[in-house]
Amino acid sequence: MAYLVQVQRGIDFIEANLRRPIEPRDVTRAAGMSHWHYQRIFKALTGDTLAAYIRHRRLAGAAAALRVGEQPILEIALAAGFGSQAAFSRAFKAVYAMPPGAYRAAEHPGPVLPKVTLDLEALRHLYLNLNRQPRLRREPERVLVGLRTAFDGTRKNELGTSLPVLWEAFLARASAVAGRVDDDHGYGAMATDPQDPTRLWYLAGVEVAADAPVPSEMARVVVPAATYARFEHRGPAVAVDHTVSFAYGTWLTQVGMRHTGGPDLEIYDARFRPEAFDSAFDFALPVVRETVP
Repeated sequence: MAYLVQVQRGIDFIEANLRRPIEPRDVTRAAGMSHWHYQRIFKALTGDTLAAYIRHRRLAGAAAALRVGEQPILEIALAAGFGSQAAFSRAFKAVYAMPPGAYRAAEHPGPVLPKVTLDLEALRHLYLNLNRQPRLRREPERVLVGLRTAFDGTRKNELGTSLPVLWEAFLARASAVAGRVDDDHGYGAMATDPQDPTRLWYLAGVEVAADAPVPSEMARVVVPAATYARFEHRGPAVAVDHTVSFAYGTWLTQVGMRHTGGPDLEIYDARFRPEAFDSAFDFALPVVRETVP
Protein backbone atom coordinates (compact mmCIF):
# COMPACT_ATOMS: atom_id res chain seq x y z
CA MET A 1 0.00 0.00 0.00
CA ALA A 2 2.84 2.43 0.75
CA TYR A 3 3.98 2.33 -2.88
CA LEU A 4 0.45 3.10 -4.10
CA VAL A 5 0.24 6.11 -1.80
CA GLN A 6 3.60 7.40 -2.98
CA VAL A 7 2.81 6.92 -6.68
CA GLN A 8 -0.52 8.70 -6.23
CA ARG A 9 1.28 11.52 -4.41
CA GLY A 10 3.45 12.00 -7.49
CA ILE A 11 0.40 12.03 -9.76
CA ASP A 12 -1.26 14.63 -7.55
CA PHE A 13 1.92 16.73 -7.76
CA ILE A 14 1.74 16.62 -11.55
CA GLU A 15 -1.87 17.77 -11.51
CA ALA A 16 -1.10 20.66 -9.18
CA ASN A 17 1.77 21.89 -11.35
CA LEU A 18 0.63 21.35 -14.94
CA ARG A 19 1.03 25.07 -15.70
CA ARG A 20 4.60 25.10 -14.42
CA PRO A 21 7.74 23.41 -15.77
CA ILE A 22 7.83 19.84 -14.40
CA GLU A 23 10.79 17.51 -14.59
CA PRO A 24 10.34 13.80 -13.76
CA ARG A 25 12.78 14.23 -10.86
CA ASP A 26 10.45 16.84 -9.34
CA VAL A 27 7.70 14.23 -9.30
CA THR A 28 9.79 11.49 -7.76
CA ARG A 29 11.06 13.84 -5.05
CA ALA A 30 7.49 14.87 -4.24
CA ALA A 31 6.54 11.19 -4.02
CA GLY A 32 9.44 10.40 -1.70
CA MET A 33 10.83 7.59 -3.86
CA SER A 34 14.00 7.01 -5.81
CA HIS A 35 13.84 8.26 -9.39
CA TRP A 36 14.30 4.84 -10.97
CA HIS A 37 11.91 2.89 -8.76
CA TYR A 38 9.13 5.46 -9.10
CA GLN A 39 9.39 5.42 -12.88
CA ARG A 40 9.46 1.60 -12.96
CA ILE A 41 6.38 1.25 -10.77
CA PHE A 42 4.58 4.13 -12.52
CA LYS A 43 5.00 2.50 -15.93
CA ALA A 44 3.87 -0.85 -14.53
CA LEU A 45 0.70 0.68 -13.09
CA THR A 46 -0.25 3.02 -15.93
CA GLY A 47 1.36 1.51 -19.04
CA ASP A 48 3.01 4.87 -19.74
CA THR A 49 6.37 6.39 -18.95
CA LEU A 50 6.40 9.27 -16.48
CA ALA A 51 7.64 11.79 -19.03
CA ALA A 52 5.00 10.72 -21.55
CA TYR A 53 2.25 10.95 -18.94
CA ILE A 54 3.28 14.51 -18.02
CA ARG A 55 3.25 15.49 -21.69
CA HIS A 56 -0.14 13.87 -22.29
CA ARG A 57 -1.68 15.55 -19.26
CA ARG A 58 -0.38 18.94 -20.43
CA LEU A 59 -1.91 18.30 -23.82
CA ALA A 60 -5.17 17.21 -22.16
CA GLY A 61 -5.30 20.57 -20.36
CA ALA A 62 -4.62 22.31 -23.64
CA ALA A 63 -7.39 20.31 -25.34
CA ALA A 64 -9.84 21.38 -22.63
CA ALA A 65 -8.78 25.01 -23.07
CA LEU A 66 -9.34 24.75 -26.82
CA ARG A 67 -12.92 23.61 -26.23
CA VAL A 68 -13.90 26.53 -24.01
CA GLY A 69 -13.47 30.21 -24.77
CA GLU A 70 -11.42 31.88 -27.46
CA GLN A 71 -7.98 31.92 -25.85
CA PRO A 72 -5.35 32.21 -28.61
CA ILE A 73 -3.63 28.95 -29.46
CA LEU A 74 -0.21 30.48 -28.80
CA GLU A 75 -1.23 31.34 -25.22
CA ILE A 76 -2.53 27.81 -24.70
CA ALA A 77 0.73 26.42 -26.11
CA LEU A 78 2.87 28.51 -23.76
CA ALA A 79 0.70 27.62 -20.76
CA ALA A 80 1.15 23.93 -21.62
CA GLY A 81 4.92 24.32 -21.47
CA PHE A 82 5.73 24.51 -25.18
CA GLY A 83 8.17 27.10 -26.48
CA SER A 84 6.33 27.76 -29.72
CA GLN A 85 2.96 27.24 -31.38
CA ALA A 86 4.60 25.06 -34.01
CA ALA A 87 6.07 22.67 -31.42
CA PHE A 88 2.73 22.54 -29.62
CA SER A 89 0.85 21.82 -32.85
CA ARG A 90 3.16 18.92 -33.73
CA ALA A 91 2.82 17.34 -30.29
CA PHE A 92 -0.94 17.92 -30.19
CA LYS A 93 -1.50 16.36 -33.60
CA ALA A 94 0.58 13.32 -32.64
CA VAL A 95 -1.81 12.59 -29.75
CA TYR A 96 -5.18 13.84 -31.05
CA ALA A 97 -4.70 13.14 -34.77
CA MET A 98 -5.56 16.72 -35.74
CA PRO A 99 -3.99 20.17 -35.27
CA PRO A 100 -5.24 22.40 -32.42
CA GLY A 101 -7.35 24.61 -34.69
CA ALA A 102 -9.19 21.65 -36.18
CA TYR A 103 -9.71 20.17 -32.71
CA ARG A 104 -11.29 23.45 -31.55
CA ALA A 105 -13.62 23.48 -34.55
CA ALA A 106 -14.58 19.78 -34.45
CA GLU A 107 -18.06 18.92 -33.25
CA HIS A 108 -16.96 15.68 -31.53
CA PRO A 109 -13.18 15.85 -31.08
CA GLY A 110 -12.87 12.82 -28.79
CA PRO A 111 -11.86 12.34 -25.14
CA VAL A 112 -8.76 13.62 -23.40
CA LEU A 113 -6.42 11.58 -21.20
CA PRO A 114 -7.81 11.78 -17.65
CA LYS A 115 -5.81 11.99 -14.46
CA VAL A 116 -4.88 8.52 -13.21
CA THR A 117 -6.27 7.50 -9.83
CA LEU A 118 -4.88 4.30 -8.34
CA ASP A 119 -6.69 1.80 -6.16
CA LEU A 120 -6.37 -1.88 -5.36
CA GLU A 121 -9.57 -2.91 -7.13
CA ALA A 122 -8.37 -1.27 -10.34
CA LEU A 123 -5.08 -3.12 -10.04
CA ARG A 124 -6.76 -6.47 -9.45
CA HIS A 125 -8.86 -5.91 -12.55
CA LEU A 126 -5.88 -4.79 -14.62
CA TYR A 127 -3.77 -7.81 -13.69
CA LEU A 128 -6.52 -10.41 -13.20
CA ASN A 129 -4.72 -13.07 -15.18
CA LEU A 130 -1.36 -12.40 -13.54
CA ASN A 131 -2.35 -12.86 -9.90
CA ARG A 132 0.42 -15.19 -8.75
CA GLN A 133 2.88 -15.26 -5.88
CA PRO A 134 6.66 -15.44 -6.17
CA ARG A 135 8.97 -17.74 -4.26
CA LEU A 136 10.85 -15.88 -1.51
CA ARG A 137 14.36 -17.23 -1.24
CA ARG A 138 17.56 -16.11 0.43
CA GLU A 139 20.26 -15.91 -2.23
CA PRO A 140 23.99 -15.89 -1.42
CA GLU A 141 26.44 -13.30 -2.64
CA ARG A 142 27.35 -13.98 -6.25
CA VAL A 143 30.21 -12.80 -8.41
CA LEU A 144 29.15 -12.52 -12.06
CA VAL A 145 31.33 -11.99 -15.11
CA GLY A 146 29.98 -11.14 -18.54
CA LEU A 147 29.21 -8.43 -21.05
CA ARG A 148 27.73 -5.22 -19.69
CA THR A 149 25.79 -2.37 -21.29
CA ALA A 150 23.73 0.66 -20.30
CA PHE A 151 20.37 1.74 -21.71
CA ASP A 152 17.46 4.10 -21.18
CA GLY A 153 15.30 2.65 -18.42
CA THR A 154 12.30 4.88 -19.13
CA ARG A 155 11.54 3.50 -22.60
CA LYS A 156 8.83 0.91 -23.07
CA ASN A 157 9.89 -2.72 -23.53
CA GLU A 158 13.57 -1.80 -23.46
CA LEU A 159 14.48 -5.10 -21.80
CA GLY A 160 12.77 -7.23 -24.40
CA THR A 161 14.11 -5.36 -27.42
CA SER A 162 17.66 -4.37 -26.42
CA LEU A 163 19.10 -7.33 -24.54
CA PRO A 164 18.87 -10.33 -26.92
CA VAL A 165 21.76 -8.88 -28.93
CA LEU A 166 23.87 -8.56 -25.77
CA TRP A 167 23.16 -12.18 -24.82
CA GLU A 168 24.07 -13.40 -28.29
CA ALA A 169 27.38 -11.56 -28.06
CA PHE A 170 28.11 -12.99 -24.60
CA LEU A 171 27.22 -16.58 -25.50
CA ALA A 172 29.59 -16.38 -28.44
CA ARG A 173 32.40 -15.56 -25.99
CA ALA A 174 31.26 -17.50 -22.91
CA SER A 175 34.02 -20.10 -23.30
CA ALA A 176 36.56 -17.38 -22.46
CA VAL A 177 35.20 -17.07 -18.89
CA ALA A 178 37.36 -19.02 -16.44
CA GLY A 179 36.50 -20.05 -12.89
CA ARG A 180 32.82 -20.76 -13.48
CA VAL A 181 30.93 -22.02 -10.44
CA ASP A 182 28.55 -24.16 -12.50
CA ASP A 183 27.52 -24.71 -16.08
CA ASP A 184 23.78 -24.92 -15.40
CA HIS A 185 22.84 -21.27 -14.83
CA GLY A 186 23.15 -17.96 -16.60
CA TYR A 187 22.38 -14.59 -15.01
CA GLY A 188 21.18 -11.23 -16.19
CA ALA A 189 21.80 -8.56 -13.53
CA MET A 190 20.56 -4.99 -13.75
CA ALA A 191 20.38 -1.90 -11.57
CA THR A 192 20.32 1.87 -11.78
CA ASP A 193 23.38 3.50 -13.34
CA PRO A 194 24.92 5.46 -10.40
CA GLN A 195 25.97 8.22 -12.78
CA ASP A 196 22.48 8.68 -14.28
CA PRO A 197 19.33 7.43 -12.47
CA THR A 198 17.33 7.49 -15.72
CA ARG A 199 19.59 4.78 -17.15
CA LEU A 200 20.23 1.15 -16.24
CA TRP A 201 23.23 -1.07 -16.50
CA TYR A 202 22.71 -4.71 -17.44
CA LEU A 203 25.19 -7.56 -17.35
CA ALA A 204 24.67 -10.85 -19.23
CA GLY A 205 26.93 -13.44 -17.68
CA VAL A 206 27.67 -16.41 -15.45
CA GLU A 207 28.66 -16.95 -11.82
CA VAL A 208 32.38 -17.34 -11.14
CA ALA A 209 34.69 -17.83 -8.17
CA ALA A 210 35.61 -14.68 -6.27
CA ASP A 211 39.17 -14.70 -7.60
CA ALA A 212 38.32 -15.55 -11.21
CA PRO A 213 39.97 -13.39 -13.87
CA VAL A 214 37.90 -11.06 -16.02
CA PRO A 215 38.38 -11.52 -19.78
CA SER A 216 39.15 -8.51 -21.93
CA GLU A 217 36.10 -6.30 -22.68
CA MET A 218 34.00 -8.08 -20.03
CA ALA A 219 32.95 -6.79 -16.61
CA ARG A 220 32.68 -8.14 -13.06
CA VAL A 221 29.67 -7.49 -10.80
CA VAL A 222 29.25 -8.53 -7.18
CA VAL A 223 25.59 -9.18 -6.34
CA PRO A 224 25.09 -8.88 -2.55
CA ALA A 225 23.35 -11.59 -0.58
CA ALA A 226 19.64 -10.79 -0.20
CA THR A 227 16.17 -12.23 -0.02
CA TYR A 228 14.81 -12.38 -3.56
CA ALA A 229 11.21 -12.65 -4.73
CA ARG A 230 11.50 -14.98 -7.73
CA PHE A 231 8.77 -14.77 -10.40
CA GLU A 232 8.68 -17.40 -13.11
CA HIS A 233 8.45 -15.76 -16.53
CA ARG A 234 6.82 -18.09 -19.04
CA GLY A 235 6.95 -17.63 -22.79
CA PRO A 236 9.23 -15.56 -25.04
CA ALA A 237 12.03 -13.67 -23.32
CA VAL A 238 11.14 -10.56 -25.36
CA ALA A 239 7.92 -10.30 -23.31
CA VAL A 240 9.71 -10.18 -19.95
CA ASP A 241 8.44 -6.61 -19.40
CA HIS A 242 5.01 -8.11 -18.63
CA THR A 243 6.45 -10.06 -15.72
CA VAL A 244 8.52 -7.07 -14.59
CA SER A 245 5.42 -4.86 -14.67
CA PHE A 246 3.47 -7.38 -12.59
CA ALA A 247 6.30 -7.71 -10.06
CA TYR A 248 6.71 -3.96 -9.60
CA GLY A 249 3.20 -2.72 -10.32
CA THR A 250 1.01 -5.29 -8.60
CA TRP A 251 2.88 -7.54 -6.20
CA LEU A 252 5.33 -5.05 -4.69
CA THR A 253 2.61 -2.46 -4.09
CA GLN A 254 0.55 -4.82 -1.93
CA VAL A 255 2.78 -7.06 0.18
CA GLY A 256 4.42 -4.84 2.81
CA MET A 257 7.87 -5.15 1.26
CA ARG A 258 10.21 -2.74 -0.45
CA HIS A 259 12.99 -3.08 -2.97
CA THR A 260 16.48 -3.05 -1.42
CA GLY A 261 17.97 -1.03 -4.27
CA GLY A 262 20.24 -3.92 -5.23
CA PRO A 263 20.40 -5.51 -8.67
CA ASP A 264 17.41 -7.32 -10.13
CA LEU A 265 18.26 -10.75 -11.52
CA GLU A 266 17.18 -12.89 -14.43
CA ILE A 267 18.06 -16.51 -13.65
CA TYR A 268 18.34 -18.93 -16.57
CA ASP A 269 18.50 -22.73 -16.25
CA ALA A 270 17.34 -25.83 -18.14
CA ARG A 271 13.77 -24.44 -18.34
CA PHE A 272 14.96 -21.75 -20.75
CA ARG A 273 14.64 -22.84 -24.36
CA PRO A 274 14.51 -19.76 -26.60
CA GLU A 275 12.60 -21.43 -29.44
CA ALA A 276 10.09 -23.31 -27.27
CA PHE A 277 6.58 -22.12 -26.46
CA ASP A 278 6.88 -23.33 -22.84
CA SER A 279 10.27 -21.72 -22.20
CA ALA A 280 10.70 -20.21 -18.73
CA PHE A 281 13.18 -18.41 -16.49
CA ASP A 282 13.03 -16.48 -13.19
CA PHE A 283 12.89 -12.72 -12.76
CA ALA A 284 13.92 -11.86 -9.20
CA LEU A 285 13.63 -8.71 -7.05
CA PRO A 286 15.77 -8.16 -3.90
CA VAL A 287 13.31 -7.25 -1.11
CA VAL A 288 13.07 -6.57 2.63
CA ARG A 289 10.08 -6.19 4.95
CA GLU A 290 8.86 -2.64 5.39
CA THR A 291 9.40 -1.40 8.92
CA VAL A 292 6.51 0.30 10.73
CA PRO A 293 7.66 3.59 12.33
